[in-house]
Amino acid sequence: MDWRDRAQSFESMALIEPYSFDLAARDGPPQALRSWGVTEGFFEAIGARPILGRTFTLEEHAPNAPLAVVISYSLWQQRFGADPGLAGRAIQLDGQPATVVGVAPPWLRYPDARDMWSPKRWHYDGERTDRRSSYMYAVGRLRPGVTVAQGQAELDAIGAQMASRSMSSCWVTFVPRYSCSWSPWVSSC
Repeated sequence: MDWRDRAQSFESMALIEPYSFDLAARDGPPQALRSWGVTEGFFEAIGARPILGRTFTLEEHAPNAPLAVVISYSLWQQRFGADPGLAGRAIQLDGQPATVVGVAPPWLRYPDARDMWSPKRWHYDGERTDRRSSYMYAVGRLRPGVTVAQGQAELDAIGAQMASRSMSSCWVTFVPRYSCSWSPWVSSC
């Protein structure tokens, strides 16, 4: 989260973490779903607006908030029959209710195809500042007029400062993505 707080070259930045859920079925075994836990600003950073419903509120990112999810377009089509009334309804994930708040646009497959996105749940105190975590990825949208090289240089400088304080390496590599909907994003490894 230091990256987001310190970087000036970006309009928005977020972290994502791979995750999974089991979706309960009325007429059969549960379906394993691949998902991403995302921090505040994820959908804004990649320029994704749901085709149905909305993205997450700040309150839905709170530690004990009821679970909310944005489902993929393909899951909406295949499992829910493209039901236009799905937004706002509850489904069962891992035996718990979760509210479907939105359906992602069909082009959203960051960084690979997943079935849904949910607010990132921090697993332990201090996880937000734990620089040893290597399972999360970062995504960011550059400010207008900022080049990929300028953004990378700023992240390199921040990473060097963080490494000197924590005695561990901190690095980020830009992986530019361009289309009518995407700005360059960053991936931390």
